[in-house]
Amino acid sequence: MAEIQKRADRQEIARRVERGEKLLQKGKAAEALEEFVQTLAMDPTNDTVRQMAADLSLSLQRLPEAVQLLGE
Repeated sequence: MAEIQKRADRQEIARRVERGEKLLQKGKAAEALEEFVQTLAMDPTNDTVRQMAADLSLSLQRLPEAVQLLGE
């Protein structure tokens, strides 16, 4: 049962990352950032998503948010 839940969680994480990337391509940076932040809430050890979120925060001129993301 636990393995099924882990697989479902990984799939949800992948969906959120994909959704965030699509939003970013559409120019919806703030919405993309929210997807990445929600992904990190599910998987705080995902350094790739953390870096994407921090980079996006910087591009949105949200320095405190970027610093917080990189400091975690």
